[in-house]
Amino acid sequence: MADKMNLAARLLRWSRIFWALVVLCLPVTSFKYFPFLGKDTMVRPLAYYPLTVLVVLLVLRIVFLGFRPRFNRSILLLGLLLLIAFAATSIGYLLSPIPLHGQQYLGRALRAWVTLGGGVVFFLVTMIMNQNEEDLRLTLRWLYVGLGLSIIWGGIQFFSYMTDIPGRAALSKIQTLFSIRKLLVKERVPGFAYEPSWLANQLATIYIPWLWISILTRYRVFKKKWIEPLLMIGAIFLLVITFSRGGLLITLTSCVLSFLLIRRDLFKVIWHWYTNPFRTGQTRHIVIRFMSLVVLLAMLFSVGYLISQNRYVSKIWKSNKSNLVDYLVDVSAGPRLAYVLAGWEIYSDHPWTGVGMGAAGFYLYDVIPAWSQTTLSEITRQLTPESWLFPNIKNLHIRVLAETGILGFAFYVILGLSTFAQVILLLRKTDAFLRMLGGAGLTIWIAVLLFHFTQDSLIDPNGWFGLGIFLGMAVNCLAIHKDADRSTKDSMLSLT
Repeated sequence: MADKMNLAARLLRWSRIFWALVVLCLPVTSFKYFPFLGKDTMVRPLAYYPLTVLVVLLVLRIVFLGFRPRFNRSILLLGLLLLIAFAATSIGYLLSPIPLHGQQYLGRALRAWVTLGGGVVFFLVTMIMNQNEEDLRLTLRWLYVGLGLSIIWGGIQFFSYMTDIPGRAALSKIQTLFSIRKLLVKERVPGFAYEPSWLANQLATIYIPWLWISILTRYRVFKKKWIEPLLMIGAIFLLVITFSRGGLLITLTSCVLSFLLIRRDLFKVIWHWYTNPFRTGQTRHIVIRFMSLVVLLAMLFSVGYLISQNRYVSKIWKSNKSNLVDYLVDVSAGPRLAYVLAGWEIYSDHPWTGVGMGAAGFYLYDVIPAWSQTTLSEITRQLTPESWLFPNIKNLHIRVLAETGILGFAFYVILGLSTFAQVILLLRKTDAFLRMLGGAGLTIWIAVLLFHFTQDSLIDPNGWFGLGIFLGMAVNCLAIHKDADRSTKDSMLSLT
């Protein structure tokens, strides 16, 4: 028995070590050394290396040591969605689509299921490794360490862009030691990620939600209370210098909505903090308030100035196009619009069964809007026989609709609503920790919902990580809270 307990303790310790490595490796999205992947595979998360070892450790603990993690009931909905997706894939094979760029249906379907399987495993492991507050604090500490490294590396890249010190060529050599892509010619910071928009999406869906809620609720994982606010400032700076319009919009929307829904009372607190010294005539505090206001306005002005000077971002308000389609093309959003419209047409042609997992690309060019074939160079290049890129819809909501049909999309929506229902349930609790968890879940849920309007990758941790933490914590915290309420109720009944 003692040997078994010692083995369990060692495996637990090693599980936490490799989980820390998984979290620490999240910033590297396109690791150079990934076997069995084609040259068109851009999403290559480094975190899957330590994740593989962690899965083995967890299997040993579950099979031989009686470890029984608690899973969220949303897993049942995910399982039903996977069954529907499998049926859609089987039916899609019978449609026999014509091969595209040398790729066959079975190859694309297998690829889709492998990536989906990787995403689901990441999701399940994240839930298993976040079962209580101790687990959450471990996750957040290493998450913030990885963010700190990203801020440093992104800051070096930005400084190089501004001063050419160190030279961009030297930084690109370092970048290509671990990434399949060197630094861009455009002065947008990618950090450790494949491109700037990927870094921005990471910040919006993984890092900023927890930092934002920690500030709103004063929940800290470090003894020094200034670490999270400082990291938040660094994360916002890093987000700005990616000049990613999608990342900025996702972050702004999710943070503003979560603030209005869970801490709008802070308006009165902030107003009282600023105005009270003026009523009481406290000169020292008046100076402090005035200086803080100056610093805040200076930061807002700096952010606005940086964004306005970037032509990629400023196109949004500088475009002179009056037609919606022409405007979206002018602001470089035309390809995404074309892919989404094509995806909708694929769904319209196969509304009940979809075309099968990974198969939307075979039908995309047949239904892509005519205006995109002549006005968008990205699409015209892919229409040439020399092209080797397999097209994708770049919108997970539309992709699920096109590839699994209306039934698959219905369970996809129900899965999302189930998560949102747990967010609301936690926000209604009086316990401060549960409300913090609900606030984080709300911010993450909004961010991931918006993120999936811009990406359709099934293996990308951005869509799995934050929700995995929330659902793993939610099911355990609600169960503990329910048991505590029942115990209190039984005690009161025994007294009466």
